[in-house]
Amino acid sequence: MLEKETVQWFAVGLRGLGEFMIEMSRTIERELLPPPGIKGEEPKPPPEPTVSFEELRAACTTKSAVDKVHSDRVKALITEYGAEKLSGVEPSCYVALLAEVNAI
Repeated sequence: MLEKETVQWFAVGLRGLGEFMIEMSRTIERELLPPPGIKGEEPKPPPEPTVSFEELRAACTTKSAVDKVHSDRVKALITEYGAEKLSGVEPSCYVALLAEVNAI
């Protein structure tokens, strides 16, 4: 069994360690976090992915060149996006259409 003095020594040491850790956490908060009421910089959302007409056309051409089935599927996708030909597809739909073309 441990002597009473040894147990007290451990208790004092642990208490001191706990106080040290509390003080360190306060220091870290003071140094790294903005004061209350002051907003820090908001993280910027990642930029929206963009696809150029040329990239979309290249992907459609590549898929269409595989065989007639792929070509027909690309044409059907263009029609689904409300256009008769690729140039009629709205630029806001390029990312989604490219994803579908690549999934063929």
